[in-house]
Amino acid sequence: MSNISKLIAGDKLAIYQYVIEFINRHYQFSFPTTQLTEKMFSDIMQNLVVRINLAYITPAKSKLGVADLGEIFSFSQQKPHFSKTALIIIDKAETLTLEASNKLLKIVEEPPAYLQIFILTTSASKIINTLKSRCILVEFKTGNKTSNSYQTEFPNILNQPEIKLIDYYFKLDKLLTDAKDNVAKKEALKEFTILVNIELSNNIRSENLNLNNLERVTRLQKSLEQVNRGLNANVNTKLILDKLFLELLT
Repeated sequence: MSNISKLIAGDKLAIYQYVIEFINRHYQFSFPTTQLTEKMFSDIMQNLVVRINLAYITPAKSKLGVADLGEIFSFSQQKPHFSKTALIIIDKAETLTLEASNKLLKIVEEPPAYLQIFILTTSASKIINTLKSRCILVEFKTGNKTSNSYQTEFPNILNQPEIKLIDYYFKLDKLLTDAKDNVAKKEALKEFTILVNIELSNNIRSENLNLNNLERVTRLQKSLEQVNRGLNANVNTKLILDKLFLELLT
């Protein structure tokens, strides 16, 4: 995934662990990845700035403004000399001002092939949509768990052939039909979408995406957002189910 910008959102320590694991893997370091604290992460980043082609951006005060971004544009145009990859990490991106977000957007829109951009935030909803839409979302949700029965009934959703997905559709449709009320129907759909979301996150973290399945991941992420909005707005669960499986089968 050479020049794909990532919006990494959710639990702060899980985000930091993900970033350190990425750096250890790609730059052959062995920094600790467990029991991380915010200070430990910051210290590691400051240590790496002079060892790899890394720009680490974090707010000096309560907001992350244009001044904090510094010479980020000129950095993005400099070919890396320590390795094949240059890395920009924007920490606490939920504090980005609108002006700073727009400046960052100019880099995210057309990054050079050697550049990776990680935008770290505890709240993806606080990132402007134009910036968010140009990133692939890696989300760590504390509630991202589902029951063992669903994992058994619907294994490996994203890699199933069409005939198996159709079987999954009818199984889930029966669960909705048998549900005692609308609340139970919503819970059944939520369980299934959590499974899909977990598989999407695992695919993204594996970093084995090509352009074709990257497009599918991005499309499915948007579809899951629509599912969640539909469930919150009390849209008919059968209609939501049909639209979701239409995306899965595409």
